[in-house]
Amino acid sequence: MTGTIYIDETFGEIRTAFCDGNDGLRDLLYHRSEDPDPTGDVHMARVTRKASDGLFLELTAGQQAFLKARNAKDYPEGQLLPVQIRAAGQGGKLPIATTTITHSIGDISAVTTPRLLHHDDNPWLTAVTTANADHIITNSHTVMGLLRGRHNNLTIQHGSLFSAHGLEDDIQSLISTSVPLPQGASVTIEQTRALTAIDVDSGQAGEGRASRTVARAVNGTATSIIARQLRLRQIGGLIVIDFLRLPDKHDRDALTATMKAALADDPTASDVIGFTRAGLFEIKRPRSNRPLSEIIGSGGRPTVTTAARDALRAARDHLTHRPARALTITLPPAVATWIASTAIDNRMITDLFRLETGADLTLEQDTGLVPGQFTFI
Repeated sequence: MTGTIYIDETFGEIRTAFCDGNDGLRDLLYHRSEDPDPTGDVHMARVTRKASDGLFLELTAGQQAFLKARNAKDYPEGQLLPVQIRAAGQGGKLPIATTTITHSIGDISAVTTPRLLHHDDNPWLTAVTTANADHIITNSHTVMGLLRGRHNNLTIQHGSLFSAHGLEDDIQSLISTSVPLPQGASVTIEQTRALTAIDVDSGQAGEGRASRTVARAVNGTATSIIARQLRLRQIGGLIVIDFLRLPDKHDRDALTATMKAALADDPTASDVIGFTRAGLFEIKRPRSNRPLSEIIGSGGRPTVTTAARDALRAARDHLTHRPARALTITLPPAVATWIASTAIDNRMITDLFRLETGADLTLEQDTGLVPGQFTFI
């Protein structure tokens, strides 16, 4: 890609936004020190039991994964084998492992128990250094040090990097289930354990039941929006789309071709199945990283972790404009508890806040608040 990469590091979290030449958000990666994504990790795993289509594995510290294998009967229970995590666990499902190892792990002949053999401390770094970006902007001297010598056009910009470039609003929109289209139409995205359901609504554009002309126009616009949202939200598995009704087969074939074209630039290749007998449109997109909804939130509500870091960033910005030696922030109980009890690299987050801002942070709780809401005193 060409364009700009923005890398924001705050309180143990690295957010990496890949923007195209028009500064449109194309990809968004999260790395949280206290909850690293296991994708790419290599383990010496133990077979615990068999299934008809694979093996259940024990990883380090009693963690589990699933290895798809047609020849599962050839692996006795208790056998050790090296595996790499291909896809993180999603929706309560286990991580997916593969026996294809892409990292050097050295001599493992003496390993006799489940063990982590390889972990990438900076998984975002590979994505950044392999992207063909014109410019990288970060607010972190640590990130600058890691990238120096790997990229020629680096800039450091202190403060709330994502806010300064309008990216916080883009991220907030990804928590919503509804994505607006022109003339009042919309796309609604609902993720469940089994599949992702997407509904295309003509809204005011249809004035009741959409005409063929309106249906073709709205559906055509929706394809590019859906392709972008699948990529940004990191949605995998079965995706079922309820497009506006197209009785004519020629129109359905044309829409299928448009959907394939919209997905062509996605590095995660999707299997476009097309329309079913029920009139629904199906796509299969491989699962890889965690869906963004599990990281930042869904249904208009941020996760506790996201709400906590958003509040901390807001508190830091508040002190930038109104310097003080102490600040009290009132939060929902779960968010306040998370901040008070979480440590990053053996330092409590409240200590990190004091080191960065020079101010002591006092946490108050209010049961009337929900994640995403907070007040300052």
